[in-house]
Amino acid sequence: MKRKWTVLMGMLTLAAAIGISSLGRAQPVPGGGPHTRIALINLAQVFKGYQKVNSFANENKKLLEPFQDRAKKCQEQIEAWTKEMEKKELPEAKRIEAANARKSYERQLEDLGNEAKLLYTKKNEEQMLIVYKEVMESAHRLAQSQGFELVMHFNDVPSTMPEYWSPQNVVRKIQAGACIPMYIAPGMDITQSVVDFLNSPNRAVSNRPQG
Repeated sequence: MKRKWTVLMGMLTLAAAIGISSLGRAQPVPGGGPHTRIALINLAQVFKGYQKVNSFANENKKLLEPFQDRAKKCQEQIEAWTKEMEKKELPEAKRIEAANARKSYERQLEDLGNEAKLLYTKKNEEQMLIVYKEVMESAHRLAQSQGFELVMHFNDVPSTMPEYWSPQNVVRKIQAGACIPMYIAPGMDITQSVVDFLNSPNRAVSNRPQG
């Protein structure tokens, strides 16, 4: 399940930074031109920290359990018929019968995998859309309340983790061909603020229409 959710995250690696415009006007600074406040959101870390994502992961695990149980039974039958075919004294007719039976269960196992994949993919797409819309909504609200004029998102592990300098992660960022931040000034990354806002029990109240 962890690997599937990692695949989900891979599907959601929108490496190109998305700017959220119309969040406010640039504020002038003394002795200079307009001052633009830009914030960054590590989308991978938001998905890791957002409680609803963990809830979705548990839902998906339960969704796949019936398929896993049926697949296990098919696999047991495949192994049983394989052992039957390995018997040296087995008549040729019985060997053909065993081979056909094994092939039947192999087809069932393949069909189960395809059915589970379709169902899981559809569910994941629905969940991704829900979470992404909520992250964007949070970005809008935080940007407007904190005076950010541009919010961009990226996907990476924290720079404090060993994986940050792993060859795989570096190659991924090079091949992405997008605006990957190479320096983030203190206060620019509002990822944790977005996670806290998403997990806040007061968020539902603040989302109610005004009037």
